[in-house]
Amino acid sequence: MHPQNADPRRINARRVSYNRYRQYVENEISVDVIAPIRQYWLTHIIELIPGDLHAVEKERIEQLIDTMLNEINKDYFDSVRKSILDYILKDENEMRRLGIQQVLNQPITWGDDFYKGIEPNEEWKHNVMMARMLMSENLCICSQATLELMRIWREKDYYQMFLVLLPGKEVKPISLQSFKNQQTNQIDKVRG
Repeated sequence: MHPQNADPRRINARRVSYNRYRQYVENEISVDVIAPIRQYWLTHIIELIPGDLHAVEKERIEQLIDTMLNEINKDYFDSVRKSILDYILKDENEMRRLGIQQVLNQPITWGDDFYKGIEPNEEWKHNVMMARMLMSENLCICSQATLELMRIWREKDYYQMFLVLLPGKEVKPISLQSFKNQQTNQIDKVRG
């Protein structure tokens, strides 16, 4: 909170400890020791993607799915490696041996902590469940009408049109009424 009062040695030690922690998670634990991600997890994730995205090009959809699957794989392996390291660092001798003095956001061992909030009543739970069901039935990722408008907008070169016609630097000043007339004509043109 007050950097001028902070001990630079402690700040540096904390930075070194964090960097070592990240180094172990990202580079030192091999993915060969981690069980591969289960195929049915990925299948369920892919099933959530709507199949009727007609206005989006097939290549773009494939690229987005590849990017998403790569990100899911990376997150899976990083989280498992972090879990392995967190388990190892529960032993203080291992912490000293690895040169990590402090683990930030240390995981809570199951059963060591208890719920500290207010437990909701049954009516509240029911309302939340009903709202969730309504959202899942009525919400969609993209409206088909919106996707169709986007496709038409790109194909017809409308994306180069603007609702306001801005004059260039070399144009001489005009009267306010002429400016209003130009803008009205431009808006009517684009709307048409």
